[in-house]
Amino acid sequence: TVRDGMLFAASADGNVKQFDLATQKEVRNFFGNTDWIFAMDYDPSTHRIASGAFDGTVHIWNTESGVSLITFKARPGGATATGIHAASVQARGVKRHAGS
Repeated sequence: TVRDGMLFAASADGNVKQFDLATQKEVRNFFGNTDWIFAMDYDPSTHRIASGAFDGTVHIWNTESGVSLITFKARPGGATATGIHAASVQARGVKRHAGS
């Protein structure tokens, strides 16, 4: 994911890394996923990155502080589209409702 001069890359070890494209240096490493990242989304207006892992775990972090804002479990496997959608909504600052 590339937005607002930032590049976010995910790997099979569950880490999400943030790079500054101008300096080409790593800015931050986001830990917490225990499975490979299936999808992610970044919203520069809220400074949030959402990642969804194959095991269904969804993480949302603040990209300025590196603080984990929320973690929740969605449906595991390739069917994590619901969780990834919820993560994208969360990343944009919209509250997630039970059952969504």
